[in-house]
Amino acid sequence: MQTLRTLLLLLASLLFPAMTTHAASPDSRVFEMRTYHAAPGKLDALHSRFRDHTLRLFAKHGIASLGYWTPIENPDNLLIFVLAYPGRKARDTRWKAFVEDPEWISAKAASEKDGPLVARVEQRSRTIRCPFSPEPAPRRAFSNFALTPLHPDASMRSMPASAITPPSSSPSMA
Repeated sequence: MQTLRTLLLLLASLLFPAMTTHAASPDSRVFEMRTYHAAPGKLDALHSRFRDHTLRLFAKHGIASLGYWTPIENPDNLLIFVLAYPGRKARDTRWKAFVEDPEWISAKAASEKDGPLVARVEQRSRTIRCPFSPEPAPRRAFSNFALTPLHPDASMRSMPASAITPPSSSPSMA
C-alpha cells in the first residue's frame, strides 16, 4: 500500500508539476511599497539621487527594484516605488546594510546639502504575493500614473508604444 501511495504521488508530481511545485515552495518574497513625499521643489533632485546612487546601492545590497512611479498629476511631489526581498529577515538585514553603507551616507549627505529631499515617507507596506497573483507586467503605464525613467539610459522614445499603452480592456473585478 505504501508503495502504491508513493507511486501515485510521483505520478502526480510528473503530471501536475505546477500544483506540486507550488504547494512545496510558496513564494516567500516580501514586497515593500514606499511612497516618498519630496520636499517642495526637490522631486527632480530626488529622482537624480535614485538614478545616480540609490538604484545601484539597492542592487549592491540585494534589494530588487520592481518599479518607480510618479502620478501624472503630482501636486504632492510623490515618488512611489516597490522593492522585493527574498524574505522578511532578508528585508531587515539588507535594508540595515543599505542605510549604514558609507557610500549611501555620503551620497545622501551630498544630495541634501541644501536641505532634505524627502519631507515624509508614507504607506510602507510589507506584503507577500498571493498564490493566484500573476507576475507584474513589465513596463506598463496605468491610467493615472506615468513611468518615470530614472536610469540615465532610459528613454520613452526608445520604448515601443505597446509598452506604455494601457490594455484595451481591463479585467473584471472578482
